[in-house]
Amino acid sequence: MMKILKRYVLQEVLNATLGAMALFCGILLAGNVLQELAGRLADGRISLEVFVQLIALLIPFVAAFSLPLGMLTGILIGIGKLSSSREIVAMKANGVSIWGISMPVFLLAILGVFASLAANNYIAPVARTTYKKLMVNALRTDPLRFFKAGVISRDFPGYVFYIESKKDQELRGFWIWELDKQGQPSLFIRADEGSIRYERANDTLVLTLKNGIAERWQAGGKGKSTKDNPLEAAMITFEELPLALSLEHSLGQAKTRRSLADHSLPELLALIREKKDSGASAKEFSEFRSRIHTQISSNCSLAFSILSLSLVAIPLAIKTGRKETYANAMLALGLGLFYYFLTSLITSLKLPPELHPEWVIWSPNLILLAAGAYLMRRVYLH
Repeated sequence: MMKILKRYVLQEVLNATLGAMALFCGILLAGNVLQELAGRLADGRISLEVFVQLIALLIPFVAAFSLPLGMLTGILIGIGKLSSSREIVAMKANGVSIWGISMPVFLLAILGVFASLAANNYIAPVARTTYKKLMVNALRTDPLRFFKAGVISRDFPGYVFYIESKKDQELRGFWIWELDKQGQPSLFIRADEGSIRYERANDTLVLTLKNGIAERWQAGGKGKSTKDNPLEAAMITFEELPLALSLEHSLGQAKTRRSLADHSLPELLALIREKKDSGASAKEFSEFRSRIHTQISSNCSLAFSILSLSLVAIPLAIKTGRKETYANAMLALGLGLFYYFLTSLITSLKLPPELHPEWVIWSPNLILLAAGAYLMRRVYLH
């Protein structure tokens, strides 16, 4: 009898959890796709094949956040449905305690913790790094994707580009403005046509412009012509003019620079060893190690939040006894946002190593565990 009841409770919560996870994954994916990918696909900067690959690589990243929210929502919906239909009361009347009812849910939450630990510390960082590299390499492989006819482009810092027409490998009608540090035009180039090649050695696009003029705009007078650099002249005409555009500054480092969150657990530990062997001072090493430990704790704390949120969700679902999916989803979202707010607040404080931020990051979980234990006790006594 007990096995049947536990299996029934587990099935209700599991079905609701999977549905909620799919929903939150879809919402988070849609946000990332609209922000980073949809525009690039629409203007032809990435192909449909690369677009699909990038979405697949985003799934582990968004799953790290959707798993705690999905588990929380699943418990509120599954247990809430049982409570609203008085099935929880019937189980208690047959001698099944609250802890007995909750046991399969806790086992599911523990499995979720282990799955989230693997995702946060191994799968998601690797997927995120691969995502960034694929995004950048897709443009490096086909540099013509940087330029679209009839559209003003600001992809390269310090330059504004406009191309009148583009057909296959031919680009015609170049209008280029070079900007100064204040963002004002300092050089204007007009060319009839041009070609592009990628130099892998220095990660540079070389734009070869043909049959055009270049005019230097300077405050306080015209520039002086030099033999080595014809662009120092106030105004020149040219038959061919190469223009080097660094991808390192346009998208290379900006897109592929790895934050600590993009490193897997073995890579984070390796960074500590490398810093120690580099001969850094004791203070510098202590601060660096504290940042690494805080990142590791943040990954593990996010995974453990599945269990602490579950401990709060079970008594809430029993007490409120709501079977409406919308109401339970809103309640779950509120609890989840409360947890993420506390975690973000602690992270933004950037506590010094003396205050052990790697331990402080666990305080939201401790608050939830204390609140969950209190609520479970009240439900148990009543």
